[in-house]
Order: sequence, then structure tokens, then C-alpha cells
Amino acid sequence: MMLGFVGSDGKAFPPIWFDGSVNATTYQKALVKHVFAVLTATYEHNGYIWTQDGAPAHTNKAIQKYLENKLESKGFWSKEMWPPISEPEPPGFLHLAAH
Repeated sequence: MMLGFVGSDGKAFPPIWFDGSVNATTYQKALVKHVFAVLTATYEHNGYIWTQDGAPAHTNKAIQKYLENKLESKGFWSKEMWPPISEPEPPGFLHLAAH
């Protein structure tokens, strides 16, 4: 399984590879260890909004609460706010709207 994310400003970030499937626990560990460090370095002034696809690890209640708390001042769109996607996206694909 692979986790990838790209910004609306065109910046693509290195993929994160997992052995086997990704559950809420492994997803949160990847966010803490890899994703937020890269985002902080790239968008130092917190200029981003975090959205995700509907993968089970993304819609998990604990993950939604974690992201809501972590990104409260930066920008997090809960699953209720996610825009519909007209084309199927690869599993684990995340939208990152930079501003």
C-alpha cells in the first residue's frame, strides 16, 4: 500500500510505502512521523487545508478527531465537507490545498 499526497500548488511529495494494508493506527503513525514534518517544512506559515479520500483509515472516527485537533488552526475539512470527486483516484491519494 502506498500513501501519496500532492498540493494544489503542484508540489508532489515522496510516497510512503506500507507492507500490507493500512488501518487507522498505521495511518496516524505515518502522519506523525512523515507527513506533518514535510508539510511544516514546505508550508511554514501553515498555508494548507487537509482533505482526504474515503478510505477506511481516513474516515475512522479516531483519525477524524486527531486531524481535527491537530489541524484546528491550520485547516482541516472533515469527511462531511469533502468535495465529490468526478474521477476515481488511487487508494490512499490525498488532496492538499495549499494557499
